[in-house]
Formats: sequence, C-alpha cells, structure tokens
Amino acid sequence: MTNPLLGCDPKEVSPARAGAVFSEFAKNLCTKDGIDFTAAWNKAKELHPDLHARMCEGSAKPSTLDNDETPPARPAPLAQKAFLLPAFYLPPVTSDEIFSVAWAANGNQSVAVDPKKVFLKLVAYTMQTNGLNAADARRQLQDNFPQLARAAGQMPDQQ
Repeated sequence: MTNPLLGCDPKEVSPARAGAVFSEFAKNLCTKDGIDFTAAWNKAKELHPDLHARMCEGSAKPSTLDNDETPPARPAPLAQKAFLLPAFYLPPVTSDEIFSVAWAANGNQSVAVDPKKVFLKLVAYTMQTNGLNAADARRQLQDNFPQLARAAGQMPDQQ
C-alpha cells in the first residue's frame, strides 16, 4: 500500500528513511496544528501506522514518546545540591524534590543548564502536583523562582 508521504510502499524504503519522513511529518503537525511534539508524534502514529511500523522494524522496542516514560536517569546529586542550585537559578531554600525535577529537566546533568527547559518542566510539575492550570502554575513559579523565570525569559514585562 502506497504511503502518500513516501510516494511508495513503506516496505520499499529503509527503516531509517521511514523514520526521517515520519519525524518530518510529526514536526510539520507541530507547526500546523500548534501542538507539542509528543502530541504530534502520537497523532502521526494514528494517521500513518504503516510508516511508524516500518520505522520501528529492527528496533528492540517500538519508538514512543509517551509523557510518562523517561529514559534511565542518574539521580540528582543531592549531596552537591547547595553547590549546584545557583547553576539552575534556584534559591538556597529549594526542596530536594524541586531540585530533582530541575535536574531531570536539564538531562540529568549540570553542565550547560537550559533555564527555559527547567522552568517549563517545573511549570508542568506544579500543574500536576498542585492541580493548577498553566497560567497559575507559571505565576507561582515566577513568584517562587524569579531568577529562574528571568533567565528563562518567562517574566512578564515590568511597566
């Protein structure tokens, strides 16, 4: 069966080629539909299951981007937390739990901290744990961690 994205049967191309086309389609869905990449990936799986299946051939585990799955992570170095907090733009009173979320958001490493990734992950965490909507969680983090919010470009303009 011909896949319109490939112009041929997915079985006629390599899994790598199928993966490249599938990823590009998911990226275009992000832009066109204004959704995050995980939602776009899952939508692409529904729209083109044949392409996804070919892409996953030869893999030990099918490719997924479920929100609840995370790669094996190094635990946050809590013994070095006081030393690392400034690199994450977090105050000295930051809880171990918040630091662990920030650590995971930055790829389980302290080199080249990406404040935007950290901030957005903490927004998602705050939404989940406190039952807040995105705007309220963002405001709470701006109040609690203003240095991180500024570094991430997430502070409202002061008039």
